[in-house]
Amino acid sequence: SKSGAAHAEGKAGGGPGWKTLAQFCADEGLALETVRTRLGAKRIKFDDTMTLREIASHSGQKPYDLVESLRARP
Repeated sequence: SKSGAAHAEGKAGGGPGWKTLAQFCADEGLALETVRTRLGAKRIKFDDTMTLREIASHSGQKPYDLVESLRARP
């Protein structure tokens, strides 16, 4: 039985933290410009080639918290 290997969420190599901002927006169906504006309003420094993990680290957040804040609809 393979029931123990259902999800590997949170493991290295997977999850949204390893995606770039542009990849995350495309996968989530979010407008990149909207997310850029939201990050800028929070004074979070970033560029499109950084992973969400890197953006979170630079802003003193956990990747999960950053992801949840980006997914939140205004």
